Amino acid sequence: MVEGALYYQKGVKVGPNDRLLVGVGASVVTASEDVKALSALYGDYKDYSVGLNLAYRGITLGGSVKTSNAGLAELDRDGYLAFDAGVTFRTGEDKGDWGFMLGVGQADASALGPNPADPILFRDTRTAQAGVTYFIGRGVTIGAAAQFVESTKPAAAGDHEEAATVVIESSIKF
Repeated sequence: MVEGALYYQKGVKVGPNDRLLVGVGASVVTASEDVKALSALYGDYKDYSVGLNLAYRGITLGGSVKTSNAGLAELDRDGYLAFDAGVTFRTGEDKGDWGFMLGVGQADASALGPNPADPILFRDTRTAQAGVTYFIGRGVTIGAAAQFVESTKPAAAGDHEEAATVVIESSIKF
């Protein structure tokens, strides 16, 4: 197995006192199948992802794309493709400041069988999330977030699923 990741962030001056932070990331994961699989459906694992973040005056926009063959033999026909995008806004990091977050994601996974119109494995997943954070004091926050997930897969594997999660969190930075 080989895994590597890289993230680079740089501030770009856009005014006398303003900077645009640009962050770019990428990762690669590969693993060789060294055992005879019970099915020709499986093969070496390959996974690639890239992402971008832009931050300016308390607003951050970000997103990423990931593709994987999920260990399936035919990368051009089978695999996994996902994206996510989000935005955060912070009024600051001092007592009484607020932070807000919105995000969306989409993932499609499939393995085509003899009939491409009827894949033997598939899953289509969509997510949406929102959150809020309150800065109690320097380095101390409380927050809440909610996430909704909707997934469609073959009837034999559960068909349509929906789930919602609510999280309450706190953090201390020092």
